[in-house]
Amino acid sequence: MKTILKAENICKSYKIENRKIEVLKEVNFEIAEGESVVIIGASGAGKSTLLHVLSGLDYPDAGKVYFYDKEIFSQSDDEISLFRNEQIGFVFQFHYLLPEFTAVENVAMPMLVKNVSYSKAVSRAKELLSEVELSDRANHKPAELSGGEQQRVAIARALANNPKLLFADEPTGNLDTATSETVKNLLVNLKLKHGLTMLLVTHNSEFGKIGDRILKMKDGQLQNG
Repeated sequence: MKTILKAENICKSYKIENRKIEVLKEVNFEIAEGESVVIIGASGAGKSTLLHVLSGLDYPDAGKVYFYDKEIFSQSDDEISLFRNEQIGFVFQFHYLLPEFTAVENVAMPMLVKNVSYSKAVSRAKELLSEVELSDRANHKPAELSGGEQQRVAIARALANNPKLLFADEPTGNLDTATSETVKNLLVNLKLKHGLTMLLVTHNSEFGKIGDRILKMKDGQLQNG
């Protein structure tokens, strides 16, 4: 299988009250097309920071990230934004839905940013909401949806532009056990249906079952699970 994403010697630190906190320490990672990788670690281990760097949401202090053969951070900010919009789907722990828009409008938004016509974007959004079993909630605003429904809308939105890579950062962190199981199964089914490459980070070891590979993050580095 061809490598879709590769990270070399990624370092990232933050300054907190004049102290330097090393979060990522020369992390190396790669994921192949169609592979599902789960990274497990305690809160504060650096999982989310790694995901943000790998997806181009944040810059590393040192190291390189390649999408196929192109180094992400050698590009301009506009090019990185385009890469994220066209190649990456991102599901956050907090759904970040726009409260003033309906579910279908939230899902359509990434396509509208890409200059897809409104009618095509809405049509595609309705298809995706059907895939996450929310057709009957398409015209509801986030405040009218349960936590699990909001997260399913966020998952549909992440798939709007047919991404090559799906990143999920603690996607069930705010959900109860039963709803978490529903979201977990949904991600598995969507990955299979769309042939997605998926990287998921979580503190929940149950999620390890959906990965082709499990890695552990500890002390700023990745270890085999």
